[in-house]
Amino acid sequence: MYGRSPSPLSHRQIEALGHPVRFRILQLFINNPGRSLAVADLAADLGDDFEGVSLARVNYHLRHLQRVDLIPGTGED
Repeated sequence: MYGRSPSPLSHRQIEALGHPVRFRILQLFINNPGRSLAVADLAADLGDDFEGVSLARVNYHLRHLQRVDLIPGTGED
């Protein structure tokens, strides 16, 4: 999905977006496609909506979105 022309979402992608943290991370990327993938930066941005979200939790949700191809991977997997 990310960086490609719009196409129907897969069942896995729809399920992934059912979690509010993952949905918000995707919104951050849609609003700023060149943004940092750094977990600390995402956690800082999420802090306003999800108080106390840990770096580990942000990393988990970021990786999930990458596995279902909703946002780009870092190439470190």
